[in-house]
Amino acid sequence: MPAADVPGSDPDVAPGAMSGGLRAVRFARPGERASLRRMLPLLRTSGLVRRPVVYRDIRLGVAVDALFDRAIRRLVGLEVRCGDGKDRFLPFPACEVCDERIVVESALVLLDGNLEFYRLDGCTFSELRDTPVVVGGDAAGTLTDLVVSVEGEVARIVAASENGLRELEPAGAVTLGNQGLRPAV
Repeated sequence: MPAADVPGSDPDVAPGAMSGGLRAVRFARPGERASLRRMLPLLRTSGLVRRPVVYRDIRLGVAVDALFDRAIRRLVGLEVRCGDGKDRFLPFPACEVCDERIVVESALVLLDGNLEFYRLDGCTFSELRDTPVVVGGDAAGTLTDLVVSVEGEVARIVAASENGLRELEPAGAVTLGNQGLRPAV
């Protein structure tokens, strides 16, 4: 069975990167899905966190973190702290980002008990913040934000360095993670 078909494996994640600590990730080649990326509005992940989650005019909770897939290509969902104090998972496709809030069609889309599953198979925005960003082997700074399309695809990586903020296309030469790790070939 090819490695890509083995459950829990990802050819774009460096071997050993999943054994705890930071991971190195290779992004899609330039031009892949680029036409779609240019047409859709973009959202800053840091702007999604702390937004209220509402059903009609009822505030259900607030987004406290964002969960990405293992390859850091897609925003899978949001961790929402609800009014009862519990954290629940909100799948990103089940919500709509409007103005200063996140709207859901029903309170039932907030999933109870699934957070650990998504955390184990992906990574949170809070874990990724301040992760080293490397472009073509050169340090580009530390991750401050991920910009996603309304469909959840990572469209830009925002890195901070002593020269200020830099927005990078998520392409094959960009890696996130410990500089000692290398992306899978």
